[in-house]
Amino acid sequence: MSNPYPKITVVTPSYNQGQYLEQTIKSVLTQDYPNLEYIILDGGSTDQSVSIIERYDRSLTYWVSEPDGGQAEAIAKGFDVATGDIIAWLNSDDVYLPGTLQRVSEAYNANPSAEWWIGNTFMINPQNRVIVRWYARPTNLQKLLYSGMTAAQPSTFWKRDKYFEYGKLDTQMQFCFDYDLNIRFAQRTVPIYVDAFLSAFRFHPESKTSTLTDVRRRENQLLWDRYNGSKRYRWYDFLRAAYYKSLAYAWYSSRLLLDRDGKKTTYVA
Repeated sequence: MSNPYPKITVVTPSYNQGQYLEQTIKSVLTQDYPNLEYIILDGGSTDQSVSIIERYDRSLTYWVSEPDGGQAEAIAKGFDVATGDIIAWLNSDDVYLPGTLQRVSEAYNANPSAEWWIGNTFMINPQNRVIVRWYARPTNLQKLLYSGMTAAQPSTFWKRDKYFEYGKLDTQMQFCFDYDLNIRFAQRTVPIYVDAFLSAFRFHPESKTSTLTDVRRRENQLLWDRYNGSKRYRWYDFLRAAYYKSLAYAWYSSRLLLDRDGKKTTYVA
């Protein structure tokens, strides 16, 4: 008989995000999930982050504040010591929505052979207002390669044993290490789509999405070369990209039109 509550490990990499960190921590702990392993890896923050983490010390499985080699390295360190059946990371400026871990565990038990799971995501501003609704798309390797990420990172979960089997995070990357990991999973299997809003991804002036546009562009090219044998981007690749992006637009438009519940959420507490 399957465990109704598979162990879920959540890792939060943190560095000088004290203004958002407590909301992140609370969003994990108030899941009230009975088999949670929560790890925080702080990179030696100089703001109020450490004092915030200390307030929740008894509720954390492990935490440390020390200099590290960046976000990907911190997450990889957390995954190396994780013992969960399922692993995920939640950045220190993002939040889980109520019931997320329960939904993931139910999807896990409904299909024990599944290896990763994706769900929908609210994009929010610094004041927690919803500015975009990102509906995850049923995913395969071609969609990932030609139209980019099909689900936001904080709404993505992976089986821990497959993470080590398929290759751990590329800690040399600054931006696209989640994309890279998803491509490696998609080479073997498709994810299970959990049709619910699982997290909120925050846009703010200091976020990587706002500041590392050039890095993202370079790393996207690196991944194209890595998974296409350094093959040049040819004319038919443009056609394929246009095709898969048109599918993405059609999916998003239809979901936006039909999802009445998602439209009701304008603010994430």
